[in-house]
Amino acid sequence: MQTYNDNKANLTIVGVDWGETEQEVESFKSEFKIPFPLTIDKTGDLVTLFRAPYHPYSVFINKEGVITGIVPGLVTPEMMKSQLSKIL
Repeated sequence: MQTYNDNKANLTIVGVDWGETEQEVESFKSEFKIPFPLTIDKTGDLVTLFRAPYHPYSVFINKEGVITGIVPGLVTPEMMKSQLSKIL
């Protein structure tokens, strides 16, 4: 989260979940102190668009809308820094 906090002026992060209730998502956000918004893909459109086979699945998109990276599984702080260096 420090990487996010250091760059949040130049960065927008939105977490997208699917297959869980709003209560489960809010509980997860609270438990792990997620500082950015989380939403639920109720229709599965984003899952289909990004071909996300499972979650977590991270897609990094620059301000021009170009996908600069995809990380299946959990994102480590080092991976986050690497992906953000391509965007910022």
